[in-house]
Parts: sequence; structure tokens; C-alpha cells
Amino acid sequence: MTKLYFISCKYCKKDYLIGIDGKELINVKTSNGKLGKTHYIAIGNDELNKQPLIGSKTNCRICGVCCKVNEKGSN
Repeated sequence: MTKLYFISCKYCKKDYLIGIDGKELINVKTSNGKLGKTHYIAIGNDELNKQPLIGSKTNCRICGVCCKVNEKGSN
């Protein structure tokens, strides 16, 4: 089961994806594109494995407000 981690910033009034499977996505190298009308983002396992673990709170990367980290799982 893959777990996605996000924050819902009360100051910015937006949701931000910040991690996958307990690892931060802030400094990962990604590739992206479009397949038909669907946009995608790709992250290599080797790149994800190098990232630090996510804590229970983190600062919003836009405004700096401390936000609770939320978790959602998917199959």
C-alpha cells in the first residue's frame, strides 16, 4: 500500500503533497509530462530512498506556517 502525505495550509488555504511512503518530496529530482490529457510526475525509487523521513508537522513551503502532516493510503 502506498501512502501519500500532504498538508492543508490554513493560511494559504491550499493542499500540498509533501511525501510518499514516509519520505519527503521537497528536494527530489522529478520528470514530468503529459499523456493525452493526463499530466504525470515521475520519481525514481533511488531518488526517493535518499530523502529524509517526514515528521508529524512541517512548515508550509509557501508561507512558512507550521502545518500538521496528513496521511492517505491507496492500493
